[in-house]
Amino acid sequence: MVELPGRGVALEVDIHRCSAAPGSSRDRAAGRAGAGPAAAATAATAAVDGRPVLVVLHPWAWLGGCMDDHVVVSVCRAAISSRHFSCVVRYNMRGAGQSGGSRAFFPSADADDLEALVQHLLPGTGAQQQLQPPPPQQQQQPAMGASGLTAPGAEGAGEPQQRLGQRPRLAVVAYSYGGVVAGRALAALRPHLAALALIGFPMGKLCRIFLGSGPAWEALSGSGSAATAATVAGLPRLACCGAYDQFTDVRQLTAAVDKANRRSAAAPGSRGPGPAAGAAACASDSPGSADADASGAIQLAIWPGCDHFFGSCLDPEALAASGLVPPAELPEDDEDGAARGGGAAAGGQGPLSAGYTASWLATRRPAVPLAEYVVRWLGRVCAGPQAAAAGAGAVKGALVGVRGGVGGAG
Repeated sequence: MVELPGRGVALEVDIHRCSAAPGSSRDRAAGRAGAGPAAAATAATAAVDGRPVLVVLHPWAWLGGCMDDHVVVSVCRAAISSRHFSCVVRYNMRGAGQSGGSRAFFPSADADDLEALVQHLLPGTGAQQQLQPPPPQQQQQPAMGASGLTAPGAEGAGEPQQRLGQRPRLAVVAYSYGGVVAGRALAALRPHLAALALIGFPMGKLCRIFLGSGPAWEALSGSGSAATAATVAGLPRLACCGAYDQFTDVRQLTAAVDKANRRSAAAPGSRGPGPAAGAAACASDSPGSADADASGAIQLAIWPGCDHFFGSCLDPEALAASGLVPPAELPEDDEDGAARGGGAAAGGQGPLSAGYTASWLATRRPAVPLAEYVVRWLGRVCAGPQAAAAGAGAVKGALVGVRGGVGGAG
């Protein structure tokens, strides 16, 4: 449990510290039961290795959303396997699981909790500065790690931004209602935010009325005021949605993304709409192709045959042919996809899958390839220098951002 300073609530938080070594058999986890300062110190120590901290947000607690949701768990498993991140964090919002407080009807309280949690986790932000280890008394020169960054606990530990060259240290994956929470907290998170991925953002009319997803989308897309556009300028963003999503009008979402991308492309100094603004995006042949995402365009991927919950696929052949999942033969005895060995698509960077067949997609949850798609995208746009160099083969030809499959969705 992590007691959030000034919020009067303790949240159930699971922090998994990820090893950067390719040969590590299992990474060290702080776990759910860790004390607040100890858990935050774990994230703080990991964050200084140059890789961002990943925070994954769950759906609305009033509909059973919690950090044990299978989409959230799939994203966390893929992220841990990828080693693109120093820490992978999931937590239960108010009233979910063992977290204190009452379930929130509106996202304002959950957004404030997210801001406080990020301040608690990242070194050099707010209250977390007090959790940094003091510099050694007798040390004359800062200790340097193999990467050239000041080692944890060395002199100047209170100045992580300088050690990391002012590079953002936070990535967020927000599923369903979690996207609304992220939108409400975006202005506060932006100084630390390297990339944002949305899964099943609720764009339907009822969600706009009851969840307030309209203002959240304006903040996330920059389609509101000039201030919101300036906030998200240059921020890599990905939006994934099932073609049969029950809480999103896919045509409306497609139009909203196109509108936001056109506005971004027309902004002074814009580098253009990027590949996602067209009918389809091509797979990258170079791990340095994150420049396309730096253009400010929102990458949109509509998943054929999938609904909001990604529990099954109604059209596995269309999904297998969409380019969203790498095609390859997989062992048929794999039940959850979490422990497959990495092949060419994984580039030796852990057990991300080499590919999926239509028969696999027909009988198992598409949340697994969805999670791996999101993690590969995050690794491409915000991995640290070490991870980017080590994972050059991991992203080569592995990402295809397809905007299609809208037909049949309401």
